[in-house]
Amino acid sequence: MKRCVIDVDACLVRAPDARYKRHGVSRSYRLADFDVLSLADARKQARDVRARVQLGADPQSERLAERQRARQTVAGVCTLFLEKVGPTLSR
Repeated sequence: MKRCVIDVDACLVRAPDARYKRHGVSRSYRLADFDVLSLADARKQARDVRARVQLGADPQSERLAERQRARQTVAGVCTLFLEKVGPTLSR
C-alpha cells in the first residue's frame, strides 16, 4: 500500500504536502499554503491524493504537465497575436 503523509513543520514555515512513492521514486505534492488551508482540509486533500496514487495516477507529474500545457498555450496565443496583429501595430 502506498503511503501518503502530511508534512506540517512545527513552526508552520513550510506548506503542507502529500508525499508518496511512484515506481520507487519519492514524490511530493504541495497542497496549499499553510495560512490558506486548515489541517482538516489538508488531511482530506492528502486522502484524495493517496486515492489517486492507489488508482495509478501520479498527481505531481500531472500538475507539472498541466503547467507546461498552460505555458505553451499562452506562448501560442501570443505568437498568433503577433503574427496577425503585429505588423499593423504602430511603434
